[in-house]
Parts: sequence; structure tokens; C-alpha cells
Amino acid sequence: LSIGQFSDANDTNLENLSDHSQKLLNENWPNRNTDPDFREFLSKIGEINQKLTLNLDYSKRIEEEILKMKEGAKGSENDPRSIATSLERLADISRDREDYLNARKHYLSLFDVLIETLPLNHPSFPSAMNNIGLVLRKLGRFDKALKYFRTSLDILRKTLPDNHPLIADVYDNIGHVYKCTQDYETALECFEKSLKMRETSLPLDHVDVNQSRVNIGLIYKTMEN
Repeated sequence: LSIGQFSDANDTNLENLSDHSQKLLNENWPNRNTDPDFREFLSKIGEINQKLTLNLDYSKRIEEEILKMKEGAKGSENDPRSIATSLERLADISRDREDYLNARKHYLSLFDVLIETLPLNHPSFPSAMNNIGLVLRKLGRFDKALKYFRTSLDILRKTLPDNHPLIADVYDNIGHVYKCTQDYETALECFEKSLKMRETSLPLDHVDVNQSRVNIGLIYKTMEN
């Protein structure tokens, strides 16, 4: 970029900031026009905006492709597995953008496709239910989140060894729901189960093992206060 182009890009990025963010900048970065770090900051905003735009465009293309598949349009793979894959990508993008309502919608659509095409003990089911539970937790729908997590857990326990990392992951997710509802005793019980499974199935320096220890430590700290 030339200096002029860089300036134009920064102006656009600055315009994309919310009024609240603009106010914070005025209060906390008074010398921003001469500070080279501010240019880097604005460039980062540009990268984020570009990524969001690409994700939105990609989401639209996926939605169009799903519609073609469902309608059996010429040149489209009218295959439930292809629809499921596209719905999962769309849901993941929505969740990454923290658009949890749309993420829930797409995960539920994925769930409907799976029910029509796969046996209930297929590994795609607990994964889908776990993802729905994660989104419901973000939306504050804790009772429903627990329902999906527990159903996912039931399927996994019938098909995997008792100490499998995926089972540990679901216990961890259930623990976070109870933490959100301030039921710290039950949260601690879930985190401890998750840690025990992870310690027997993963290297002791694995990031998930460390995260379980952190979760337990935070619960104890909260209960002491």
C-alpha cells in the first residue's frame, strides 16, 4: 500500500468502530494521530472486518448451495450428507461470529438431517447435540443446554470407553453450565470427573488436562469468596 492508500484504509477502519469505541479511543489514546502503534491497531481492525466480510459472503454461498440441494436443482448434489456438511459449516461460522441464534438454527437443521439419514448411535449425533448445547449455554438457556449435553453423554457412554476424552469434554461442558447457574458443588463434581478421565487418557501436560485443573481451581476460589 502507498501512504495515501494506507491512510484511506485507516479512515475506513476507524469509521467501522462503534460510537462507544470511538469515545474510548478519544479518552485513552489522545496522541493516536502520531503514535505508530495506532496505525497497527487500525490495520488489525481492517483485517478483522475483512475476515467478517469474507465469512458473511461464504455463509451466503453456503445457504444458496443448501437451498439448491434441498430443491434438487440441476448441477447440485442432492445428498443429505452434503447438506449436513454445509449446515455444519454454516453453524460453525455463525458460532465463531457469536451469532448464536443463527448458529442454533443451523445446528438444529443439521440435527433434523441427521435424524432422517443416520442411526441414533452414529457419532455425528452426540457431536451435533454437544454443539447445540454450547450455543444454548451462550444464549442463557441452561436447562435446555443440559438436556442436549446429557443426551450427548448418554450416547457417548454407550459407544466409547468410560475414560474417553470426548466424554470428558461433555462433562466439562456440563460443569460450565452449572457454574453459570452458580451451582458450584455440581460444577466441581463435573470438572473433577472430567479431569480424572483426561488424566487417564491424555498426556499429563495436555492443554485439556491443564484446563480442567484451572476450572477446578476457579470453582474453589469462587466458593471461598
